[in-house]
Order: sequence, then C-alpha cells, then structure tokens
Amino acid sequence: MHKVPFPLIIPIEEEKKIYKGYIPIQKQEYLIQVQLGPGGQLFGTKELNELIDNKKTLIENKLHEAKDIMTFLLEFKEIIEESITSESNEITTFQPMSSKISHIYQELSIIGFDKVHYMSETMDEILFKTIYHELKVTLPSNYPFAPPQIIAYIPTQIESSLSIADIVNRHEQIIHQHQKLFDCLDDLDKHMRILEPEKPNRSDTWRKIALGHHCSLYLEITDPMSPFDKPQIRLFGSEKRVENLRKAWDHTFWDKEVALHVNLLNIFQLVPDEKQGQEDYTNTTDIECGICYSYKLENGEAPETILASIQSKYNTEF
Repeated sequence: MHKVPFPLIIPIEEEKKIYKGYIPIQKQEYLIQVQLGPGGQLFGTKELNELIDNKKTLIENKLHEAKDIMTFLLEFKEIIEESITSESNEITTFQPMSSKISHIYQELSIIGFDKVHYMSETMDEILFKTIYHELKVTLPSNYPFAPPQIIAYIPTQIESSLSIADIVNRHEQIIHQHQKLFDCLDDLDKHMRILEPEKPNRSDTWRKIALGHHCSLYLEITDPMSPFDKPQIRLFGSEKRVENLRKAWDHTFWDKEVALHVNLLNIFQLVPDEKQGQEDYTNTTDIECGICYSYKLENGEAPETILASIQSKYNTEF
C-alpha cells in the first residue's frame, strides 16, 4: 500500500486548497494550516512560528508556487529541519498524542471527510452530519482505549464502546430504521396544533396537541418501530369534556393504515353530547386557557408546585 507522507493533514476546503493538521518535525508534531497558491497563507502554533521565523521569505515563495500539498510539506519540512541547529535538543521524544491522532485520522478516512461538519483543533470533539442528522462524538485523552461520549438525537441509544467509524455507521442504520417514525411525527407536526415540545428533535417521540375548547392531548409513540400503532395518551381539560374525549378514544376504531393525525381527527372531531349535540374538538380558535397556558413562569420555567385538587380533577391518564 502506498504510504501517505503526511497522514495527519486533511483537506478543509479543497477548492480553495486549504489544509489543516499536524506535521512531524524531528519527532515533534506541530499544528499547521496551509492555503496553497499565489494568495496562500500559512498558520501555525507559536513554537512552529519560532522555527520558521528566519526562513519566512523562502517558505512564502514555496507556498505561492506550490501546486499540491504533499510536495509543499516535504519542502517545508526539509527547510525547517535544515535550519535547526544542534542546540535544539530540547525538542523531546515523539508525543503520545500522535498515535491517538493518527488512529482518529485513519477512522475519519474510512468514514469520509465529507461527513465531518466540525472538528476541534485537537480532534477530541467531532460533529458529523449524516442524512441531515447531527452526531457529536467527544473523545477522551486515552482514546481508543476508552470509549467516546455520544450525543445523538435519535429514538434509541448507540453503544459508546464502539469505534468512531462503527458509531457513525450505527447512527446511519438507526436513522434508516426509524424513517417511518420521523415521517409520522413530521406529518403530525404539519397537520396538528403542537403545543410542546416547542422545538422537537428526533429523539422526541411525544407531542402535546391542542384539541380546542380548552382541551389538550399528550400523545406518545411507545414503539418507535411501529409508529402507526395506537399511541399512549393523556387528556387535559374540564372534567366533562375530558370524559367525552375519553369515551371517544375508547370506542372509536384505530386504523393503523392511515396517518396519526387522520385517526385523531376521526376520533375527536365529532363527540356526541346530549345537551349541545355534536362538538368539534379540533377547533383551535379558543385554546387560550388559563389552566393550560399559564403554568410557565415569566422566565420560561415550570412552577414546582401544582394544586393537587386541580391536578386530580383535570388530568386523566390511560
């Protein structure tokens, strides 16, 4: 297999010929960012800048004339190493971090740099974007001997003991497996008046929905792999209206072949009432209810105390 001279250098913006990574010079690694071409620039750490201080003109000429990154880096390294005298013995042994960075680079090469949305300078925090979903991986100092931390807004967890490449692959698999769930919730968000969560993410399998007449519905999909099954719900509102809604829920057929919002409309739209006839519970023009909408404090937080009498009277769960 052909060995890449500088495996720790990766393209940041290939069209602009911008590269970033670590370059080894006499068993010491230095962070460097390079832009090739006539308007090219070179950025490095304080230690690297001190090494190239007396060779700036020569290096700038090489940088502006360079056509490819590997050729420039080979010439750059040769210039720096030739300028280092025997008094520079304070440069110590090869840093342990290099093996970690090399391992990470190899994994990213397998994954594909096009999926890397962000990466910290020390490569200990990486944000991937796959199939329009974000995945954040934080690596401990002793990776790969310790598992990474994972932040992913998906309905199921990913094992942290996996490698970065395996984590990304597993993340993509979960997204594909739950696409019906995402489509189902998107449809619900589109057709119903969603009260909470205000900004749902892909791990939120619940919704609080306005039904009208000061009533609302908490809905949760209990089986993410079967999103069209009858969900678990909780009803909020006056005792009389909640009782009517509960009866409608218990006695109306749930059709798994249609969208969730269609089932909700079929169940709650026309509720028989002996005194008032039929009432439309999907009407959302009168949802400004003091009970439903004033529970949040001015700072957006929820109060710690709820009156027990109100809670027991107006909350029905089944």
